[in-house]
Amino acid sequence: MGVVFPMGHASDEGIDSLGGRYAWQLPIVLDLGARFLESYFAGVYLGIGFGSTGSDARLEAACTDDDVDGVNDITCNVVSLRAGIEASYSFMPGEKMNPWLGYGFGYETTTATYTDNERGYKESVTSSGLTFAQLAFGLDMRRSIGVGPFVEAAIGQFNDTTTEIGDERYEVDIDDKAIHAWVMLGLRLVVNP
Repeated sequence: MGVVFPMGHASDEGIDSLGGRYAWQLPIVLDLGARFLESYFAGVYLGIGFGSTGSDARLEAACTDDDVDGVNDITCNVVSLRAGIEASYSFMPGEKMNPWLGYGFGYETTTATYTDNERGYKESVTSSGLTFAQLAFGLDMRRSIGVGPFVEAAIGQFNDTTTEIGDERYEVDIDDKAIHAWVMLGLRLVVNP
């Protein structure tokens, strides 16, 4: 449970900030793995984030339903998916307060969808790429179930973009790649800590 903020650039093509494309998101992340040698954890992560389009003036104008009929004819939403492998180290695994560090890497994809129900128009743009480093730090308060705050930065790069308009699909490799980050602040629940 937490909040994810976009930072950096989606590409180096003009002014293409990640925050211009996507707003903050509400994530759900599941980590599955095993603990060994008491302090070490290795496993996989799978995350999904839900949000809206970003602060770019063109997106804001397109996503504004400014008619007076009281019906929401236009919707704009964003869904992000992340998956990969990860490892973490617990500094005091047997204690009630356990600080930990984590690292992971994997794959990410983010889709922004614009729908105009009145005109029957739908467009989606999906950008995908690699997460080079998912760096995390947290503090678990442990009993039979652990809970605690954490900070995470998933640093990555989009490699390609797919645009779908109706039945048409356009795929483009991103030539001018840029580094971006998704920064998450949240609380995590640890079962079988």
